[in-house]
Amino acid sequence: MKILYLPLDSRPCNYNFPVQMAEWAGAECLVPPREIMDRYTTPSSSEEIRRFLEQHAGEADALVISADQLCFGGLLASREETVSLQEALSRMEILEKIHREYPDTPIHAFSIILRSTISTLRKADIRVSLAVTAYSESSDRYAVLHREEDRLRMEEAKTRIPPEVLRRVQTVRRRNHELNLRCLEARRQGVLSSLSLLMEDSQPYGFHRAEQRILKERMKGIPDTWLHNGTDEGGCTAMARALCPEKQAAAIRWAGRTDGHFTAKYEDRPFEENLRDQLACVRLEEKPEAETVLVIAAPPDGRQEDLHAASDGAIGEGLIRETAEECSRLMAEGRKVYLLDLLTTNGGSPRLLCAVHSGGLAGYSAWNTASNALGTILAQMVTDSLAGRPNIPFRNERFLDDMIYEGLIRRELDRELNAAGLDPYRLEDRPGGREEAERRIREMYGELEKDPAFGEVLGAIRAAGPVSFSLPWGRTFEVQAANRNLKKVVENC
Repeated sequence: MKILYLPLDSRPCNYNFPVQMAEWAGAECLVPPREIMDRYTTPSSSEEIRRFLEQHAGEADALVISADQLCFGGLLASREETVSLQEALSRMEILEKIHREYPDTPIHAFSIILRSTISTLRKADIRVSLAVTAYSESSDRYAVLHREEDRLRMEEAKTRIPPEVLRRVQTVRRRNHELNLRCLEARRQGVLSSLSLLMEDSQPYGFHRAEQRILKERMKGIPDTWLHNGTDEGGCTAMARALCPEKQAAAIRWAGRTDGHFTAKYEDRPFEENLRDQLACVRLEEKPEAETVLVIAAPPDGRQEDLHAASDGAIGEGLIRETAEECSRLMAEGRKVYLLDLLTTNGGSPRLLCAVHSGGLAGYSAWNTASNALGTILAQMVTDSLAGRPNIPFRNERFLDDMIYEGLIRRELDRELNAAGLDPYRLEDRPGGREEAERRIREMYGELEKDPAFGEVLGAIRAAGPVSFSLPWGRTFEVQAANRNLKKVVENC
């Protein structure tokens, strides 16, 4: 099978993960070359992207398309106003053209509902970003609840936002909302075979709620269309759907919180709703007796903390022991166990993964937001099923990134960089800044290799081959962690 894939942007989670999964399942991916893709604040070349789609659509058995990449040039570019609404909608027309020329080729698309705040591109942006979030949340609360305290918070937050920033936020929201409506119309007309509308970082109240009400009303009666939290998992879940036309079975087991009725940090609805929609998107059907099992470790009180803000003892030993015992019991039954760590956000708990028999896990996910981590591991479960074997290289990369880098390296790395006068959001502002940060990551990893506490996790990684780390966008927020070359692994299997 051959998939034409247009990623949301050039970060590893969007450019690499879906391709790694597809190749593991035996498919071939046609992906735009990196030289025409976005890099950090520089958007992709719209003309080159269009040319790529026109040249290769006829070769593909299915298309997986990011509407934000197609219309704006990437995720960060979608938060700017450099592309007009008219131009964005005109760029959508290539999908209609492809559908006319190849009506039997399905197009699976995903589009983003704009987050509550602005992009944080440097340390100095954090203050304004927090103010925009507060204004978004308090203004919606006031509109719904009519409380004076919310009005006062709204007015106070507004004073901390430069007028030009607020004008830009409102302009971009209106434009992106119109694009999402256009995507829904394309799905209604059959141009798109499926559509996920993914809610970026948000809270239960905010600017996005009014947009969602309109979108949900338009969605009525349109099948294979979902609206849920997420963003950076969209390429993975759409890829899984494109690859697997039949339903697969999976069991769900909970550790800690025994259901999905909690709202994760940076999300606006109960996790159970996101789980339901993402299971439907990747065509996974919950069956308790299934050989493949997803173990979800969730906070007992349903309150997620950011990994970098959580205290070391925030996760109780009882919960860690409960999760490890459940995983061990399932492995002893011969079942394929995938661990989703939602105990914190923006990274996995080192104590939890070290307590689990990590070498026996088929998959692991704990990065970024709960729905990002969820969609990534669900897509791996589907593609592993198609391949007939767990994608151990991908699992190892999640160990390296989600737990080792995010859980053990990044916080100290950021502290050292700040002390040295480097901005973790823009390392390349200083010549050699990125290279210095990457060198320090390698040193920190080398130090961890000597720590017996991480022996089993690191042993599983070492057995698969050399490890490398890089910071593809010159910032510490995401790392590209590689454990051996995937293509070589595939060839050797």
